[in-house]
Amino acid sequence: MDIACYLGPSYIAGVIYSGGGILSLALSIETIPEAFLPLMEYALSTDANVIARFAPTFVDGCVADPAVLPWAVKLQWMGAFAAQPPEVRSWSFNRAQDVTKWQKEARGWPVLLIQGASDTHCRADVLVKQAKDAYTDVTVHVLEGVGHSPHLERADMVNRLLLQFIEAKRQ
Repeated sequence: MDIACYLGPSYIAGVIYSGGGILSLALSIETIPEAFLPLMEYALSTDANVIARFAPTFVDGCVADPAVLPWAVKLQWMGAFAAQPPEVRSWSFNRAQDVTKWQKEARGWPVLLIQGASDTHCRADVLVKQAKDAYTDVTVHVLEGVGHSPHLERADMVNRLLLQFIEAKRQ
């Protein structure tokens, strides 16, 4: 969205959304599962203690089965989440975003959407509909037993899908 707005469509040969891709900030609100909505208060908190307590919950929600998340990765993700300045996190969700250029010029971009069916941060059904409404050339893969992090949960499959998409669009 932002690249299309500020740099123009010539910078983009295609778009790959993996794991709860946000088409636009306004559309992202529609994809948040009802069970996650109360947690947004914690995610957007400016209180470091709240963020520190919420980070494990947020990270566990990034995978369908938190038990498969390696401890070192969980610590990295919690640290990255907690280290982000609250103003940046808030700005990421609450800033104004001009969608006119994207809506006008992005429809024909080739798009790959890889989404987990068990994503607790993003409703796959809504995201898929949004992508199909926004773009004319969309390849969709909703992966069963996968959450918000397909690249981690099904790395081999995601790599294969990425390569297939790139090779198909090269021709």
